[in-house]
Amino acid sequence: MASIELKFADDTFDKFQDLLNQDFSKKEIRQLLKKTINMVSREHRTSIAKQIKEKVTLRSAVTKDMLGFTRAKTAKDMTAKIVIPKTKRPPLSAFEHRVKKSRMEGRGGVSYKIDQSAGRKTITDAFTVEKYQSVSDPLQSKNIKDIFVRHPRTDSRGKIVRLWGVSVWKVFLKHKMHERAEREMQVRAVKMVKRNIRGAIRAKLGT
Repeated sequence: MASIELKFADDTFDKFQDLLNQDFSKKEIRQLLKKTINMVSREHRTSIAKQIKEKVTLRSAVTKDMLGFTRAKTAKDMTAKIVIPKTKRPPLSAFEHRVKKSRMEGRGGVSYKIDQSAGRKTITDAFTVEKYQSVSDPLQSKNIKDIFVRHPRTDSRGKIVRLWGVSVWKVFLKHKMHERAEREMQVRAVKMVKRNIRGAIRAKLGT
């Protein structure tokens, strides 16, 4: 797993100190700070998922399932991280694909597209098998058809092999998404601080 710690500008949360003049206790301010960091973390994960979707045809729901995040937990531990699996790859069926049906020998198989800017590719001897949702496999949705191929090069008996797509981590690195994601996160954090301060003051005043 690769962990990306959320790093904010030094003055991002300074405005929380103004709440001391609104009869907020230090404990209440710390709780609001923790809540804000966790909200930014969740939205940051969504932002990265959208960036990945711009580059590959991976379903958005699958992308978000593969991106985790750790929360700020205590006053002494206000760090939050986005967690991206380095080696775990989504199945090829999670990307754009189409089963090619033809009665002509050698014209069937499965065509697929991973890169948004690239063309489609076809595996003529690939086939799909319908699977049902598994609690142990969050990448699978109900009635999804996984893609397999009988691969004689892998096994002398022609073992049936499940096909996989590109890893989310590889896409993240290849397109240098960290800098853009960090810039957007900082803007999002500033807006979230202002919004949460307004909301806390209204709640305090009962309006």
